[in-house]
Parts: sequence; C-alpha cells; structure tokens
Amino acid sequence: MKVGFTGSRKGLSKEQNAKLLKWMAENVKDVTDFHHGDCIGADSEAHNALLFGRQFCKDHEVFIHIHPPLNQTLSARRNGDIVYPAKGYLERNQDIVNACDLLIAAPAGLEGDCLRSGTWATVRIARKLKKKILIL
Repeated sequence: MKVGFTGSRKGLSKEQNAKLLKWMAENVKDVTDFHHGDCIGADSEAHNALLFGRQFCKDHEVFIHIHPPLNQTLSARRNGDIVYPAKGYLERNQDIVNACDLLIAAPAGLEGDCLRSGTWATVRIARKLKKKILIL
C-alpha cells in the first residue's frame, strides 16, 4: 500500500500522535511507500512514526518519498529514499495524493474552520480522486 501524509505545521496533538503510532505499528507491514511534504510539524513527526513502525517489521522495506516545498523556511529537511524536486504547496500536495492509495491527514482544526488549511485542501483533493482517507 502507498500511503500519503498531510498535517499541520503546528505538529500533531498528543491524541493524533498516539493514533498515528498505533496505526503504524499495526499496519507498517502493508506499507510499501510513504509520501510526505517535508514540512516542520506533523510531516516530520509522521516521518518519525514511520521509523517507529519499521521496528515492528524489520524484514519489510518501506520507501520514504519526500516532496519538499519550494519555501524552504518551513522545510524539515528529512532524509528519504526518494526526494522529488521542490514544488509549490498545492502542486506538491497534488503529487502526494496522486501517488497514494491512502491519505492520512492530521489537521489542526475542523474542516469548516480552516478554509485556508493546506491539510484540508489536500483532503479535498483526495476526496475528489476517491482516495481512501484516514483523518486523525
């Protein structure tokens, strides 16, 4: 399974982090590729959660795909197996959705309250493409 991740640059809440770590521990064996946008906050924390999940399935390889933003100010500068050329946020988020079977989203707030949220914009793209979505 190819998994994409999107989340707030504010980072994961304690509840979101616990749910993501649990999901990774239970499902990493089914993940072949993990895509994220390489921003500070939730993207970087999801990267760590994947590394955590890998320890439960050491004989299984998961390729980490990094989709960095053009604006390097908010980049987490994580290392991955595949690093794509930097793109604008919307274009990069579209690439993440296009590449995944499942999108995991960790928004900072409710959808109706966050019209300018990149996380919710990415969820809307995934909905249009009828991708599976897990909202933490």
